[in-house]
Order: sequence, then C-alpha cells, then structure tokens
Amino acid sequence: MYQDIRQLIETTQSHVASQVNQALALTYWQISKTIKTEILHDDRSEYGQATLKQLSQRLQQEYGAGFSYSGLILMTKLYT
Repeated sequence: MYQDIRQLIETTQSHVASQVNQALALTYWQISKTIKTEILHDDRSEYGQATLKQLSQRLQQEYGAGFSYSGLILMTKLYT
C-alpha cells in the first residue's frame, strides 16, 4: 500500500511541475509578445527603452528580480 500511495504522490508532483512549467512558458511568451508589439514596435528606440525600464522597475518591486530590464530584454527574444 505504501508503494502505491508513494507512486500516486510522485506522479501527481510530476504532473503539477509539468503544468506549472507550461503555464510559465506561455506567460513569458505572452509578456514578450506584449513588450515587443506594444513597447518596442517600429524601433521606437529611446521611448521604448525608457518605457521598458519603467515597466521593469515596477514589475521587480512586485514580482522580483526575474523581471529586471535585462530579463525583459531576454524575454522579448522568446517572442522573436
């Protein structure tokens, strides 16, 4: 019985981890699409870069270092 329950738990943990990874990948792709099409489109370099810096500061305050300016730039490469 222990092995059966253990297997159920491990299978569920693996499934949950897979679902979380898929959700995060989709979220990052959607973020990168939004940044690329609404902020950095048409090569509006100076305006887009300044807006992206402000966005990254706000996101870092709320969600942590993964949303730094360089992190968001890397994220946009996901979309392109």
